[in-house]
Amino acid sequence: MVIITDASGNIQAPTIPDNVQQGSNLANEIVFLAPLAQSNSVVITFRKPNGVLIEELPMTPYTSVPSEYNLSAWRYVLEDVITELYGQVTFQIKVRNGQGTVITSVGGTFPVLRGVPSIPSSNPSESKWQSILDYVASIQADIDNGWLEARGLLPYHENFEYSIGASVFDKATASIYTSLISNNVGNPLSDTTKWGKTGIYNGTNQDIEEMIDDAIATHNSSETAHQDIRNLISGKQDQLSQTQLDAVNSGIDSTKVAQIETNKNNIIAINVKIPEQASADNQLADKNFVNSSINNMAAYYITYNAQGEAFPTRSALMNATTFYSGGEVRTPTRNDYCIVRDDETQDNATTRYSYQNNQWEFQYVVNETPMTAAQLAAINSGITNALVAQITTNKNDITALQSGKQNVLTAGTGIVINGTTIGVDTDTVQSKLTFDSIPTQNSTNPVTSGGVKSYVDNIVGDIETLLGGI
Repeated sequence: MVIITDASGNIQAPTIPDNVQQGSNLANEIVFLAPLAQSNSVVITFRKPNGVLIEELPMTPYTSVPSEYNLSAWRYVLEDVITELYGQVTFQIKVRNGQGTVITSVGGTFPVLRGVPSIPSSNPSESKWQSILDYVASIQADIDNGWLEARGLLPYHENFEYSIGASVFDKATASIYTSLISNNVGNPLSDTTKWGKTGIYNGTNQDIEEMIDDAIATHNSSETAHQDIRNLISGKQDQLSQTQLDAVNSGIDSTKVAQIETNKNNIIAINVKIPEQASADNQLADKNFVNSSINNMAAYYITYNAQGEAFPTRSALMNATTFYSGGEVRTPTRNDYCIVRDDETQDNATTRYSYQNNQWEFQYVVNETPMTAAQLAAINSGITNALVAQITTNKNDITALQSGKQNVLTAGTGIVINGTTIGVDTDTVQSKLTFDSIPTQNSTNPVTSGGVKSYVDNIVGDIETLLGGI
């Protein structure tokens, strides 16, 4: 049978039926056509005449429907598990998008025609008797559930009791309703949870025979269309492979394919320009150097545990199976590094290891010798290269000032000020001040220039010694 709907699941043409025989296998099919993308997945669920559900069987997509129809097609071939019981079979088709959301749904029914019963044995075995009892029970279930091959159109009366599936005619509205529940009594036809409206008489003077003739003509026309569709899909691939489905759902298009080809050509061109090793003709950095530089920039400090502790011994490092970085588990990669506190292969010194060629390799011993008090004082003094340079400049300036100058005033000498010589005699020479030869703590005496120079020379020497030891 062929079902054609719009994108919302509304049937757009009369359903084209098939004659489905009881017990038939792969002899009939349901073809579903809709203006939807064929990349959607389509499933079909059946409810057999005994009420048993067979849920969400995949329908096979087709890719050969002519584009002018703007339709995609899926089909399901009926297996004998669907047709094993005669009576009315209900089905529902669901269409899901790539996120698994149902975007449309359509349902329907079709009859499975009763097959020719087999002649029972005159002396059935115990298992046969059990089969007969099971069959009788299934018939009773059919009656209870209202799954009958055919039923009459009953008049509606609020005091009558209707079984599930019973069809009634409402004279007031000229409409046909189907009971949706068992023991349906006293429920008005307007209650859509109890009754489903399935048809309406249009009220014209067209008699029943004309209506039947029109239905037959419509069926014949639809059957021709059904055969045309069968001819179109005959011999075509029944189902997309997983690779084909992945390609359909990937979102790839001709523009992206062209871009991929362009990227590929660009990569080839770059590889041609970057050699395995730099040379006189091509001095671009070689690939190994580039890769190593990238790895160096991305090196991680590996710890013994999530608390960030160093490895206690080299043995602990070499036997470790789980490593950490920043509190998280990490698998070491090239240029990652770690610290070993007591390396038994290096006189129990603290060492650094680097991860190279898929193994830990020794790099160097970490110097943990403590600094002297003088070294710490120099570090904490705030001294810089600029200050050292300034001290040296000051020292040179002082030396220049002292060169050829009078250090001490003596009697009988003169001081030249602005070209005028001032005589100095014994009475005018300063004799009351006491001079210190070097700067002295808590002293209020002035210091001689020679003492200042010696003091500065000693400081500069000490600083140069400290800087040389850092």
